This record gives sequence, C-alpha cells and structure tokens, in this order.
Amino acid sequence: MIYPDQDAYTPDPGDLSHPEPVDLVQPSQIVIMTFHTYFIPI
Repeated sequence: MIYPDQDAYTPDPGDLSHPEPVDLVQPSQIVIMTFHTYFIPI
C-alpha cells in the first residue's frame, strides 16, 4: 500500500489542493475508499 513515489512528493492526506501529485492522489483515494468500504462499512 506504500508507493515509492510518496517519498518524492510526501503529500499530506489532508492537503488535496496540490495539483502536482495527481497520479498519486487518484489511486490513494481509491485505496482509502476501498479500505473504508471493506473495513469500515457505514
């Protein structure tokens, strides 16, 4: 779940205003949504 690109960008989970790590934000949101969907069903 840890991508090597995160070390280069080191984006904060709360800061989504950075348009640079777009490729990293999209898969991260999918992983987070999938994680919450399976482990934390609302």
